[in-house]
Parts: sequence; C-alpha cells; structure tokens
Amino acid sequence: MKIYKSALIMAIALSSSFTYAGEDKIYSSSILNGTTKKSYFIDFTISIRGEGGGHSHDREVFGQVHVNSINSSEVDSEAWAKDKSHYDSTKSIEGSVDSITANDSNNDYITLSGVLNDSKPGGSEVICRLKPEIPFYQKDKGNPIKGVFTDNINCISVTITRFDKI
Repeated sequence: MKIYKSALIMAIALSSSFTYAGEDKIYSSSILNGTTKKSYFIDFTISIRGEGGGHSHDREVFGQVHVNSINSSEVDSEAWAKDKSHYDSTKSIEGSVDSITANDSNNDYITLSGVLNDSKPGGSEVICRLKPEIPFYQKDKGNPIKGVFTDNINCISVTITRFDKI
C-alpha cells in the first residue's frame, strides 16, 4: 500500500509540474507564458545630413542615444555618447549595445531616445531628437527607417544593422 501511495503522490507531482512534452519538445511554463529572458545584441546607424552647399561637409556631432526598452522591458542602456569636447566629425553615428537581457518575444523590437547636437563656433545646435515611442523591429533590420526624429530635419534615418538574441 505504501508503494502504491508513493507512486500516486509522484504521479500527481509530475502531472502538476511546469513542463509538458509534445512533438518531441519539452515546453516550460515560462516559455509558454513568454517570460523567458534572452540576451540581445543591437547595432544601429543614424544618418545625418551634412552641412554646407550640397550638404557635403561633416557635422561635429555630440550627444547621447539610449536603448529605452526591448519588447516592453525597460532597459535604459547607453548605446552612443560623445561630449562636446570629444565629438565625431561625421555624417552618421553608429550605436551599439551588447548583452542586454530582456523578455523574449516573437516580434522583437527596441525603442531609442536621445539628442544629437552639432558643435558650432561659439555654441551648438540640436540636430535632432529621437522619438522615444517609436519601435524599431528586428524584422526591419537593414532598412532605413525615417520619420523617427523631432526638432529638426537634419537627421535622415535610423538603420538597425544588428538585432541578435541568444
């Protein structure tokens, strides 16, 4: 009787566990609920209009860009930053974040925020600000995305160049 009772308790415990098998796969309840965590590796490029006749001259860019969220998980990770005394003379900036942990999703996206400035003799001017509510999806990787800036027309687009998860 003790063996039968032990087997019954074991069967109940196993049937109420958080995993089940199907089609030669084992699913955890956290996977089924979409709460598994993944590490994300993100790279992006922000294209900027040059200065001068024909916009041919580089801008002296400084500022900050942050990844605010991944799949609605707040992360607030700095992806690019230059101060006024260490600006980049360029027509594009490249931001990068490595190994941000966030919830997994079937439709991965990030949001960005930040301000880009142009260093000028005697001061500086805002080139553009990123709209923090705009999602950048993994499926859009490699495609320039426009209409994601405020304040000025000097920023052209954001292109996600890497969006990997492990």
